[in-house]
Amino acid sequence: MEKMRLHILILIGVFLITFIIGSFLDLNISQLIASSSNNFAILMPHIGLIPGYGVLAFIGGGFLFLGIKKYEKVWVKIIFILAAIAFVGVPIFYIGREFFGANGFEGKAPKWIGYLISTPVVAGITVLGYFITTKCKNDKIWIVFVLVGIISALALIGGTTVLKSIFHRPRYRAVYAYGIDFYPWYQRCTNYKELMEILNIKSEEFKSFPSGHACGAALFVVGVTFFPLMNEEYEKFHLPLFYFAALWLVLVCVSRIMAAAHYLSDVSMGSLIMLIFLFIGNEILINTKLIKKKEELN
Repeated sequence: MEKMRLHILILIGVFLITFIIGSFLDLNISQLIASSSNNFAILMPHIGLIPGYGVLAFIGGGFLFLGIKKYEKVWVKIIFILAAIAFVGVPIFYIGREFFGANGFEGKAPKWIGYLISTPVVAGITVLGYFITTKCKNDKIWIVFVLVGIISALALIGGTTVLKSIFHRPRYRAVYAYGIDFYPWYQRCTNYKELMEILNIKSEEFKSFPSGHACGAALFVVGVTFFPLMNEEYEKFHLPLFYFAALWLVLVCVSRIMAAAHYLSDVSMGSLIMLIFLFIGNEILINTKLIKKKEELN
């Protein structure tokens, strides 16, 4: 994992630069490229969430294998199977609700259709996680799974959700549609409840900073960083997968700005939250030596 340190830092540096740029040019950039009627911009974030939240489903498949095949004690089996259910259920819920929710094609189909779309996709990723775990040569990989789970939970819930509830930044689509004042990310919108009542709009329109979609898409980067640790045969895919996931993240971030749902600083901070937790997790693995070296596996 030492070799990944530099690449993670490079990606953090890129998003830190875009965050600084956005802090000064957020409104100008959104005025230039945003269009709330752009179907690609609406669809791409949901497609983009599949690899990100799919990481959780992949881990769920790994937990399912550990619970069914790896351990004999009943209480251990139950813990892993319950963890598997949670790690599979979360992506089904979050991917499914977005398709025809406030940030998707709202009103074009019943919301439950979104769950019909997400369930087989997530199930397929879960099965993939199960069978790849059968080939895992590191008997402590479940500790890495737990670490990834903690990273994602802290970033997605502790990072984006808490910050959204503090800043209540109006989305750009609300700014131009309702004439709400533009707020830079560092300025709290303290009268959002009054604006919701006067303009009869949802609280969702005041959850711009930071971007949960960007944070969720960045989970894809986390997954491909840890994935090759399961088997040395996957090592050759490490860097290509990492930068493919990074490019995927950039596409999701751009699409959120195009959809008028977020500003550049929103998507940059959402990405940074997950990537910083990734860096911390990577350092933990390096310093605790949980991952066996190739010569120890042979």
